[in-house]
Amino acid sequence: MIKGLICLEIKEKNKLDFEEIANYLHDAIFVSAGDGEVLFVNSAYTRMTGIAAEEVVGRNISDLEGSLFTNSVTLKVIKNKKAMNSIGKSLKTGNEMLVSGIPIFNEDGTIKYVVVNDRQIEELEGIKEELESAREKLAVAKKDTYKKKLEIDHLKKALASKNTMIGVSSHIESIKNEIEHIADTDVNILIIGETGVGKEVIANEVYTKSSRRDKPYIKINCAAIPDNLMESELFGHEKGSFTGAEKKKIGLLELADGGTVLLDEIGELPLNLQSKLLRVIQQKEIMRIGKNDPIKVDIRIIAATNRDLKARAEEGKFRLDLYYRLNVLPINVKPLRDRKEDIPELGDFFIDRFNKKYGKSKHFNEDAKRLLLVYDWPGNVRELENIIERLVVITMNDEIGEGDIRKVLLIGDDEKNFGSCNIKDEVEKLEIEILKRAMREHGSTRDMARVLGINQSNVVRKMRKYNLK
Repeated sequence: MIKGLICLEIKEKNKLDFEEIANYLHDAIFVSAGDGEVLFVNSAYTRMTGIAAEEVVGRNISDLEGSLFTNSVTLKVIKNKKAMNSIGKSLKTGNEMLVSGIPIFNEDGTIKYVVVNDRQIEELEGIKEELESAREKLAVAKKDTYKKKLEIDHLKKALASKNTMIGVSSHIESIKNEIEHIADTDVNILIIGETGVGKEVIANEVYTKSSRRDKPYIKINCAAIPDNLMESELFGHEKGSFTGAEKKKIGLLELADGGTVLLDEIGELPLNLQSKLLRVIQQKEIMRIGKNDPIKVDIRIIAATNRDLKARAEEGKFRLDLYYRLNVLPINVKPLRDRKEDIPELGDFFIDRFNKKYGKSKHFNEDAKRLLLVYDWPGNVRELENIIERLVVITMNDEIGEGDIRKVLLIGDDEKNFGSCNIKDEVEKLEIEILKRAMREHGSTRDMARVLGINQSNVVRKMRKYNLK
């Protein structure tokens, strides 16, 4: 009978070695026949109870009750002919155990075997604690995931709701049109322009109009990360891959899988990492520090720079092959001084934003508006934004005048950004440029007046003044 049980009555040539398998189990197994004869105990049973196999195998469970153990679950199963559970305690080791027994029936309904499984209460409590800890960690992870989702949704709504591309110049209009055509492709984009012209704003516009707008959007400023941390931040590392790498770190490029990465100030990326970035673009894979196997990633790269990357490549400071890979669709952004017709709309946008932010109702008078037009704005749109925020905060009156602007712009300055220009001449030049553009796009003086926000008679008068036809 014992031999038959060990082989599980499998009659095939290669019989399953029940005993070998059972002795690998962590839980205690105690098997008896339907009449109570003990047939098998595994090594875990001996470890938990202190009872060796030779002490019980071949003997009847009823003879062992009271000497080696009490409250036998096997006897309860035989008596009740159903699965039974109980809390037991080994008389030898003192271990408390959860004991579960199940009957295995013959075809005639009599009990063939009783299989009992013992688990230590202490271990179960440990498992329970681990389970509770895992549940707590899962709850925190879910909370963090939900929080991050809310943050991403908020960012997307903010990017979508803001009229990010502000301007009426033909230059800005051409960039808007270009974005409409290229946003939904996966080609790499290189945005080139002076500091403060709005390169990040253009990148945001590309992202929100792309097919990846519901996927990660990670912004990386290559000039803001120390060189010794750059590789780890971008590509990640394995635990123990270098001194201080106490746990595995997922790099920013890997986190962006499926989405878009903005590499701002790409010209500052160290040469040794440029080859790794080239691999990301060409082979769609990254290598963590300390990991030999590549990790596949699918990301769209938008790079931005205020440098001449081709010139830097010729100087040996930037990889020429990387430049060509990034420069598939270049967008060159003019400085604000070369598109001054955008200043009035930008000014209105920023003063409205900061009025809402600070609960103010500030506005520019006509002299202030003229002064904004003749200043060169070396810091471009960012400088204009900062100056307007400062004016909204510090001016005492709701009306912001020319004097207020001069106080802010000329503090510690020698007025070089105004030069020896004549305000009247500069304003007239700008009016001529705006009128010419309106004529090209709208034709009739009525439509021009509607778009420019002035009376038709004013349009006619200005066209005569400047001899425009």
